[in-house]
Amino acid sequence: MKRKIFHLFRAFDRKILGLFVFSLVTFILFTLLLYERERSQAITRSLVDHTNQTIVKIDAVNIALTESESAIRSFLFTKDTAWEKEMRSVHDSLNERVAELDSFTSNNIIQQKNIQKLQVQIQKKEAFQNALLSGKFSKVQEIQKVSRGGEGSQITLSIKKTLAETLKIEKNLLADKIKENEISYLASKYITLSGGIFSLVLVLVVLFQLNADISLRKKAEKEVFNSEAKYRNLIENAAVVMYTAGITGNINFVNNQVTALTGYSADELNGKHFSILLDPSYTNSVVSFYAKQFTSKTTASTLEFPIRTKSGEQKWVEQSAQLLLDAGQVAGFQCMVKDITEKKKVEQALSKSEYKRKENEYRLTAILDNSTALIYIKDLEGRYVTANKRFVHFLGLTEEQVIGHTDYDFTTKELADHYRKLDEEIFASLQPMQTEEFLETPEGNKNLLLLKFPLITPDNVLIGISGIATDVTEKNEIQKKLMLALQKAEAAQQIQEQFLANMSHEIRTPMNGIQGMTRLLLETKLTEEQEGFAIMINRSLNNLVVIVNNVLDYSNLKTGKLIFDKVVFNLSEILEEIKKQFARQVSVKGIDFTISINDTVPNFLKGDAFRLKQVLVNLAGNAVKFTKAGRVEIQVSVQQKKADQADILFTISDTGIGIAEEKLETIFESFAQASKNISSGYGGAGLGLTISKGLIELQGGSISVKSKTGDGSVFTFHIPFWLTEEQNVTSQKNDYAAQLSGKKILVVEDNLVNQKLISFVLQKMNIVIAIAANGKEAISLCEKNVYDLIIMDLQMPIMDGYETTIYLRQEMNLQTPIIAMTATALKEDQDRSSFVGMNDFMIKPFDFNDLYTRLVRILFHKPVSQTLITKEETEDEKLFDLSLLEELDDTGALLEVLAMFFENTPAEIIKLKALADTGEQDAVYKLAHKLKSAVAILQSTRLTELLRNIESNAKEAKNIPETNTMIAEVVVLFARMETLLRAEMERINKEHSTNS
Repeated sequence: MKRKIFHLFRAFDRKILGLFVFSLVTFILFTLLLYERERSQAITRSLVDHTNQTIVKIDAVNIALTESESAIRSFLFTKDTAWEKEMRSVHDSLNERVAELDSFTSNNIIQQKNIQKLQVQIQKKEAFQNALLSGKFSKVQEIQKVSRGGEGSQITLSIKKTLAETLKIEKNLLADKIKENEISYLASKYITLSGGIFSLVLVLVVLFQLNADISLRKKAEKEVFNSEAKYRNLIENAAVVMYTAGITGNINFVNNQVTALTGYSADELNGKHFSILLDPSYTNSVVSFYAKQFTSKTTASTLEFPIRTKSGEQKWVEQSAQLLLDAGQVAGFQCMVKDITEKKKVEQALSKSEYKRKENEYRLTAILDNSTALIYIKDLEGRYVTANKRFVHFLGLTEEQVIGHTDYDFTTKELADHYRKLDEEIFASLQPMQTEEFLETPEGNKNLLLLKFPLITPDNVLIGISGIATDVTEKNEIQKKLMLALQKAEAAQQIQEQFLANMSHEIRTPMNGIQGMTRLLLETKLTEEQEGFAIMINRSLNNLVVIVNNVLDYSNLKTGKLIFDKVVFNLSEILEEIKKQFARQVSVKGIDFTISINDTVPNFLKGDAFRLKQVLVNLAGNAVKFTKAGRVEIQVSVQQKKADQADILFTISDTGIGIAEEKLETIFESFAQASKNISSGYGGAGLGLTISKGLIELQGGSISVKSKTGDGSVFTFHIPFWLTEEQNVTSQKNDYAAQLSGKKILVVEDNLVNQKLISFVLQKMNIVIAIAANGKEAISLCEKNVYDLIIMDLQMPIMDGYETTIYLRQEMNLQTPIIAMTATALKEDQDRSSFVGMNDFMIKPFDFNDLYTRLVRILFHKPVSQTLITKEETEDEKLFDLSLLEELDDTGALLEVLAMFFENTPAEIIKLKALADTGEQDAVYKLAHKLKSAVAILQSTRLTELLRNIESNAKEAKNIPETNTMIAEVVVLFARMETLLRAEMERINKEHSTNS
């Protein structure tokens, strides 16, 4: 048998024998492998179970954390101390579950670090919640700390983040173990199946061993190739950069994802040290970190650091490094790199935001503590949650007595009810409120200006109320004193103005009669002696007029009530008149009086000739008065000349007594004279220089003086005047008699002398005159007769000029022109006379020719050449001011605005009158409001004021007759302004076209 077997074996081919032996060995190995697979699968199942239990422990920690959050919020909401016990139980449970989790992950170094980090965070969370339980924070602070973004939320977020990282690792491990288990199961299944197949086909394999051997070899080679390709494809298509490096740090493999991250290709980085990618500022720290990992043989690590791409851009990455060990020795490392640039930017932004928030919090605290105002915040229940030091000190309390308490805890119930009512009004309206409160404090009774406003979150949730109070006690006291002083000052001012008005009337009325009668007397045939007496009377009267006018001008200068005319005048004629005026005085004294005009001075100027003459008379009169021998000289030259304006320089020098140097600084002050002997020796009130200086400066000029005692004086002043081409100003003498003859004029005057004077003056022009002693008589005459014009005194018994004019205009609807003639020289009287419907205003004493000129202009509606301009003409110049529109610095835009103004405004003015006639007060109110805005752009002061008063009256439907009178004045003033404004618009348009 043995032989047969031997021969049988001998019959086998050597290869078949070898294959058989191989098959046998394979079968044994297969059996061993199957056993090993079964054992490995059992281990894997055990690990899977352990990982599942770890995940359960993590979930238990999460649940305990949620219970902790719920318990602390319940405590904060209810303030029930029973929750403190619950909190301690929850904390114990949380710590026990973390300890169990620590035990379950003891064999995982990465998880151990996470558990240590988690324990620190939970301790911090427990400390934070214990602090909340202790009640050391205010309500607002508690809300801030537990709200989103607060400290509590941040701690919870960090714990959840750590738990999430821990859970993620365990889930990854679980997935790996499950996969391993599946693979092991499949492998066992395949091995069992293969064993069966192997047993079944063993004979076939033996018979076809060569063929099978080749087939199996090729198949194995193909599988190896496919496996390698699959692995490489997996590496190359991973979402992260993967690379390996040796112990020197040189890269020996990197996938193609590196190009998207760094800009370098894989070939460029192979063989290079990994530090080539590091940001230079982090190179040392990163290299040092991985050197320590090598030294300590830490299996895995994670590090965040910045890199520099090929283009120089900085990016932040997170690198997970796994050591490669060979026989217990470090052979290199394998790394996975993720781009976390956006995450880093978000973290930096949050960090910066948090820093700014804290900085703002510090600033706010500093402001509150150092503010002099009383500042506080209350919650919706009225409890104080914040109060600055000033607030607490002001009430004489401590912070503990205020914070967490309501007004009912430290004030009277009545006052607390009052404050609560104010709070509820703000809660209802959600609008700020300002009140003035009276409070009794330890420092005495105080007045507080209190501003209260609601506190609303960005989500429109009302969370409380804040108040800022300012102590205005002292301010109110000062204001009361100022108001009292102002009332006294206004009363004194009214008394002064009334005194001046009365004085003006009482002095100028008889003075007007004396002056007029003296002029009439001088026009009659007199003996030489009588004429001398009359001239002396006239001269004394002129001096008296100067003194009275100076006093009144001084008052008007102080109150800013002077109006300057703007007329064309002949400068040479004015200077010649001044020379004639002082001819007799200089002749008696035997001194020279000369006037020299530089050739560059224009002969005709435009400005206030009357005020220029007044200044020259004052200065020249002083020079003549104080010069006993020698000369007085007036020199005129051009100081500066522009296209449409010339600054004229006047120098008045004399060889008189001079002025002491120490008096030069005060010589222009009110009632000031060079010495106390001047008044007694030379007379005068000491107002001439003061008035001259005021008149000059109000016209845009200035005055100065040089003098020494005994060496005479030199007064120098300059005034800017407008240039004009008009040269025939006073050369033409109007034939007043031919124009005025036969006109019927009613004179309303209570003074018999003035009645007689005006009668004589008008009769010289063949005018038919009627006299009324008061307003009542004037009305009676007007009811019976028709007059061409009325001359109306303002101050009369029974019925004064204002009342009479109002009656004539409103009750009788009389449109006869009226000239106010009064001794009162106040601007208020001029304005009032215009307001009630008078057409002109004259001051007594009056010039005869000036009266004739006004009569011609008013009766025939045409201008007359004259040296003085009337009030009405002066106001034409001031009906509008384009300076505001000129600030646009765009002529085209200015013209466009004016065109738009004329497009609707004239029609609306007419409509305003029509609405007033039909009594539609509401429509009048609305249209007046609209027109007021339109004329305000043109700075038409008078029209704006009238429209404002019309608007006010119409809104309340009161003073309708007065409103109708004002509307009539608006119509007249607007027509005048429209004519002037259209002419100005045409001029601007021509200049604009020329420049273009």
